[in-house]
Amino acid sequence: MMTFSRFMRYGMTTAILTTAVSIPAIAFVGQDPTIIQQSCQLTQVSARLGPDGSTHYSILGTCNGSSISGELAYASNHQTAEKFSYRGAQFTTRAICPEDPWISSTTCEDQQVIAKGADPGSLLQFPVPLSRHVVRSSEVFQHAKTHATKPNPPGPPVKARAEIRFGRNTTVFWLGPGQEGQFGPYLNFVVEARPKGAEGAAWTSLGGTKRHTAPDYRLSVKLPEPIAG
Repeated sequence: MMTFSRFMRYGMTTAILTTAVSIPAIAFVGQDPTIIQQSCQLTQVSARLGPDGSTHYSILGTCNGSSISGELAYASNHQTAEKFSYRGAQFTTRAICPEDPWISSTTCEDQQVIAKGADPGSLLQFPVPLSRHVVRSSEVFQHAKTHATKPNPPGPPVKARAEIRFGRNTTVFWLGPGQEGQFGPYLNFVVEARPKGAEGAAWTSLGGTKRHTAPDYRLSVKLPEPIAG
């Protein structure tokens, strides 16, 4: 988890507004038991990680004497999708997989397959994802994932401020950060607070909100009790 924060001090409390982006841990979870060396000459197998923890693969090359190219994706909610061309046919599939199917031998459920163009032959007899049965090597995808590009961390919230309405009831206002240059995408915001001057105290989560299309945000929270003395 990478976070960027904006501090606000008011009254007896210091608050922190945090922008968070999730980066998954990368681990090898298995391998396809059938690996045929030299069956594919791939000029590109690259991977990039999304801010939501998803993995996106791009493939390009030749397998079994036919060109192959496409985009493959595995999301943190276990949804799997692929769209690729092979032997004159275009394949689009979706499924639910407990693990990344391109680096494991996991079995997927709720499979949906669309094939257009030339006769795909026996490939449609295999379980989704179909591209796994063309490339037939989890090692190339594991290598790509290990060296995957990662999104830049998000920027800090802009013009963050807080208004105490009555008692400890407070409304926090801010603008979403930019995503240009060194700053990457963001998913949500979390507002945390601790008593003013209590640098060693733990932060208390007051609530949060997901990213939306409007640039401005506001969140009503209740501040924690001040420390006596």
